Amino acid sequence: MICQCCRSNRSLLLLSFSVIVGISHAFPASLPAQLVWKPPKLPVSSKPAEESGPSAQPFAAQPDGGGSGASGKTAILTSARQSSTNRGVRPASLAEPDSDSLIIEKAPELIIEKKPEGPEVIPTPEALSPEELPKQPYMFAPQIGDQMPPPEELLSEEGPIARPMPPFGACEPYSPCGPCGAYSGESELFRDGLGVCLINALSGFSFFAGIHGFKGPVDLGQNGNFGFHEGLNFGGPLGDPWGFGYQLGAQTVHSDLTGFRVDPSNGGPLDTNGRDQIFFTGGLFRRAICGGFQGGVVFDYVHDSYYDKADLQQIRSETAFVSPNRMWEIGYWGAYGLNRERFVIPTRPNEFVLLQPNDIFAVFYRRHFSGGGQGRLWAGATGAGQGIIGGEATVPLGTSWALENNFVYVIPKTSAANGGQAEEHWSVSINLVWYPGRAARSVFKDPFHPLFGVGDNSALLIRR
Repeated sequence: MICQCCRSNRSLLLLSFSVIVGISHAFPASLPAQLVWKPPKLPVSSKPAEESGPSAQPFAAQPDGGGSGASGKTAILTSARQSSTNRGVRPASLAEPDSDSLIIEKAPELIIEKKPEGPEVIPTPEALSPEELPKQPYMFAPQIGDQMPPPEELLSEEGPIARPMPPFGACEPYSPCGPCGAYSGESELFRDGLGVCLINALSGFSFFAGIHGFKGPVDLGQNGNFGFHEGLNFGGPLGDPWGFGYQLGAQTVHSDLTGFRVDPSNGGPLDTNGRDQIFFTGGLFRRAICGGFQGGVVFDYVHDSYYDKADLQQIRSETAFVSPNRMWEIGYWGAYGLNRERFVIPTRPNEFVLLQPNDIFAVFYRRHFSGGGQGRLWAGATGAGQGIIGGEATVPLGTSWALENNFVYVIPKTSAANGGQAEEHWSVSINLVWYPGRAARSVFKDPFHPLFGVGDNSALLIRR
């Protein structure tokens, strides 16, 4: 009986040994994954804990006896762990006391630390030479006053680019006469024509011609004047270190082309010669191109050939503050008569009138337009106590041409019934102006462009 029990135990022990050996060979080292029991609270990348305690030896001796069998199982598991360690496989227990789930876990990969690299450098193509760049037109044709930079500064890696126009009045470093100064060069009109010498000779001039209408106390309330006029104005540097300029200008005025009749109620004769006037203006000024105070003073002279002849003179002045962006100005201008002249009325040989320039005291606001040109409105009083209002504007037309106009109205102190109509004074004129070799939209950026217009019937007002 005892022998039979021993024989049975020996068979059971051999069977258990065969199962353990089969399990150990069922998980070769070449497989990418293992069927393992996940140990509690042990990260995958952590090293296996040392084999100690009951959890590290799950197949320790069981209480059912069989000490030799338990010892054989422990030896086999220890051998399996060592072979797994040699093969680079993380050992893990096949049984957990508090878990029954199976987890497929990949073998840990080798982690190699890399040093941080700098920013990636993307190579750029080499810049092309100006000869290799494709030719492209500018956004606008450069003219004198546009103050374009040299051609090499308009090139980019992709080809020539158009430089945007700066804000009006901005100080530009590409100006040949200084960062806040004038300009030089040539316009399209002369680029292929008359040549540089003629450009230099005419670049400071402006020529104008137009139509006008005016009426004043000299007309005795019985005649109006309409006609045509033409003239020129010139400005240039004085050569001083403070940036002053000088100006000289003249114009001729032709009115009453079909004749006039003065004092017809007393049988005044018809004069078919018309009325001719010659104006001359000259003086000094200083423009504040980059903002600040500017001003000047000029001398006006007029020779008036009407039903009598007179030569009158006055002084004109202007003082203004220019905003830093050169978009607006506010200031004062005045005119002050210097002499009197006697005018004899044809129908009254024993009577004459004393004529003199009418003093003007006015404040003004001037606005510079973003597309070039400028406008001014002003109001004030005369030396005779009359109210006066006026305005002027210059608008560019094309490359070197502009349209200039002005008006003035003197408000009589007396009513029409008391002779106010004879004392009324008004003037309107429209001019077409040509700036040889210069862009019309930029002439007012030139520090030596004349500050004053040539004297006319809206700037030199005659009163009795």
